[in-house]
Amino acid sequence: MAMAMPVALGGMVSGTNPGPDFSAVQAIVRSPDLCYLIVILGYAAMIGRNIALAWELFDLCRATSELEAWTRGLSITTFRYVPTDLEPSDPVAEEHLNALNRALVGRLQRGGELFLSNAVVRGTYLLRTYWVNFRTTGEDTRAIPGIVRRVGAELDREFRGPRPI
Repeated sequence: MAMAMPVALGGMVSGTNPGPDFSAVQAIVRSPDLCYLIVILGYAAMIGRNIALAWELFDLCRATSELEAWTRGLSITTFRYVPTDLEPSDPVAEEHLNALNRALVGRLQRGGELFLSNAVVRGTYLLRTYWVNFRTTGEDTRAIPGIVRRVGAELDREFRGPRPI
């Protein structure tokens, strides 16, 4: 006989319910200790999934020419947009990149297509993603590099004007 346990273990709820629903666990499992363990395992699975998504984004950034991956830890990834014609080791380019990425965070937040924050690591302004929403999917994660590249290129053209091809 099939039971609803996997749904409860994953902590996910289908339909319009706004969050994890562990009532299925309580209805099936009579032992409070075992119920608590199952709930904890559900949260652990959600956290593990978020960590995997953050690491996936880090790898995607490393594989994308205009993105420079910086750090990853738990469910946090930092990276920045770097137009391919700029050399990050050049101090003038670094100033431009910091200003560009600062503006990029604001544009992305106002646009509503993607929400991320920032971090400054050793004087370098970075985009910072942090997975906390259990509804975030791999598809959402894989969309981030394209969105950042598109909006970053628009901003770079505004900052520097069109570049010759």
